[in-house]
Amino acid sequence: MTYKKKFVWTLTSMMVAMMSVGFISCGSDDEDDVVSPIDTTPATLFVGDTKTVEGNVTASKSENTFVASVKNNLITANHVGNTTVVINNKYNILVSVIPKYMIMTSEPVLDWGITKEELKSRWKLGTLEEKDNILAYHDCGDAALVGYSFKNGKLNSVTIAVPTSKGIKFTNYLTERFFMDPREIKDQYVGIDAYTLKDAKTSIVYDASGGYKVGSATVYLCTYMPAN
Repeated sequence: MTYKKKFVWTLTSMMVAMMSVGFISCGSDDEDDVVSPIDTTPATLFVGDTKTVEGNVTASKSENTFVASVKNNLITANHVGNTTVVINNKYNILVSVIPKYMIMTSEPVLDWGITKEELKSRWKLGTLEEKDNILAYHDCGDAALVGYSFKNGKLNSVTIAVPTSKGIKFTNYLTERFFMDPREIKDQYVGIDAYTLKDAKTSIVYDASGGYKVGSATVYLCTYMPAN
């Protein structure tokens, strides 16, 4: 083999070897970037459903346990809302808990302190009847009446009236959204939108006595108020 041929052969061998090492190295880096040891796919769950997080879970926590809690690699949906579950102090999983029960196509407006005009611009269901400090909306889906009450021009309570024929659905609707005190006081129950009063924004009193009427319909009432 001539010197020239020997040089070309040696150079070609070196280039092939370098390219092979390069390909192996690049492939490894790409794999590290793309493959995650934890499945972080966002989860949409009904209240009461669970989801198992795939991967090697060594630590887990939920930013809002009222909405969803997590133990080891098992997420449990508790109440309607959104939260983030953090796995291994690094990976975030967005969790949306959705209801099985709906009374109306919109949730009641519970932004305490807004004005009448703000409320009117946001609430579009039913037929409005306005009197003094009350905005009463009739025939809002399964709700016979949704009443918004104002004090000093600011929203301070909301009352929903639902026919007793929809009582079981209404009860389930409320328990999906509020932590209910299991004790009954003359057909009245109380609840809050958190596990502790200090974390709550809204409290409710649910009257299941059937002692009220809207028009000819006998109704159950639920009154929402600021938790403080």
